[in-house]
Amino acid sequence: MPTIVRLFLSFAFGHFVVGAAEKSAPLTIITAPAKLEPGGEWMHLTISDAKHSYELPCVFRPPYNGPVAFESNRVYKFTVIKEPYKTGRLISHVVKVEQDGKMIYDREVCEAHHVKMERKEVKIVYGLIVRDAGGPTNETAQRLFPHGHEIVFAGCVIMPGSLKTEKIYVCNECKKAYEKWKSESQKTK
Repeated sequence: MPTIVRLFLSFAFGHFVVGAAEKSAPLTIITAPAKLEPGGEWMHLTISDAKHSYELPCVFRPPYNGPVAFESNRVYKFTVIKEPYKTGRLISHVVKVEQDGKMIYDREVCEAHHVKMERKEVKIVYGLIVRDAGGPTNETAQRLFPHGHEIVFAGCVIMPGSLKTEKIYVCNECKKAYEKWKSESQKTK
């Protein structure tokens, strides 16, 4: 029975984070099977061919409902880019995934609303973030408005050289969906 997991492209809770891309940053395209291996709370995605190999701790175990369901050992065409992350260190990000010639993931397209998103530079907030008691659950936010916030949560540790801002994709439809959800949830109180 094939293992199926969903891609989660971030280390921040509830947000799909991308680094500050350089226009000249080279893309690497790899056609290879998705190798999925457990690693605690995470599944690790390994993709490799004769020239490149990437191990990405970016896949949550189910029931996380991310944008892409991978089958272990199925061949996909991955587009990968190295970009600065919150610490300024370069890390690899999957930016597109094709399956059987069909695009199944493009980080520029909102998986909830299927529209092209706007890339914006936003503030990075460090520290322990506690969910507002009246706010949406992570599952609700991922399902209805995964790209609706213009902020990046980066965890508790600030290191020398930690970035202050980051470029992410923001979906205007997600922002509208969040406002609608907020308005409807206040009516039920």
